[in-house]
Amino acid sequence: MEGSLKELSQYRFQRAQEDLETAAILLGVIAYFNRTYVKGGIFNKSLSKILDTSFRLREKVDYQDFFIVSELMAAEQLKKASIVLNEFAPYLADRWEKM
Repeated sequence: MEGSLKELSQYRFQRAQEDLETAAILLGVIAYFNRTYVKGGIFNKSLSKILDTSFRLREKVDYQDFFIVSELMAAEQLKKASIVLNEFAPYLADRWEKM
């Protein structure tokens, strides 16, 4: 039993380090998006809120051992993802056309 506790502890520590690196990258991307695209008036602040709440939900799923996403929560996230993609599509199409 002691060996398995040690292995579990080592695994959890390694995973925490990896998760911290990932979180830092994602927070940096969200901050850049807010600073460049939301404050710059390219996208509405509502997209920033969607990204933030989605990131917070992801944190719960990743870090809490027994957090279960309900079917309703999953459906809400799919709806939010669709909103974000629909907002990004015209901007990207315009940028691609100019390339």
